[in-house]
Amino acid sequence: MKLSSVSRRGFLETVSMVGAAAVWSANFSKASGAEKMPEVTSRIFVCAICGHVEFGNAPDACPVCHADKEKFQLNDALFTDSQKKFANAGDKHLPVIEATAKSPLVTEQPAIAMQTKIGSVIHPMEKGHHIRFIDCYIDDVYVSRLLLTLNSHPTAGINIRKSGTRVRAVILCTLHGYWQNEATVA
Repeated sequence: MKLSSVSRRGFLETVSMVGAAAVWSANFSKASGAEKMPEVTSRIFVCAICGHVEFGNAPDACPVCHADKEKFQLNDALFTDSQKKFANAGDKHLPVIEATAKSPLVTEQPAIAMQTKIGSVIHPMEKGHHIRFIDCYIDDVYVSRLLLTLNSHPTAGINIRKSGTRVRAVILCTLHGYWQNEATVA
């Protein structure tokens, strides 16, 4: 299977191999000083089929792969576990987010422009180590999944129709699992 053109089935098989128990987050400390990510105060559910993360409650059906509610597994330690496992990996995995309440592309109606770059040191996009997707949220409500390939940079932009004050990006690295970060809409 070519990793630069993964089929939906191949993608779902790969994510299933990662499994919800191997999911990691973006809380980390740097040698230059502690840098804490926002704490997640709601319950965290992970789809065992596609790896979608849901905050609050498991949905009746996964918004990405349409799996039933029973496929979601509760994992409230999802984002704190990675702090222990990958304490020095944040500079290449933590999403860097810019969000503005006015989109330069959508001027006819309200839209939030969300730009995301994976890592303050840009994440590699190599065969054995790359970012599969960026999931976007507004006030912890899922908006969209942006799929990445080896032929792209680990960056993406989206214009969100729903209004809100806080955006979140959740990403999946093929080696280091899930990471997340959030930003306030400016």
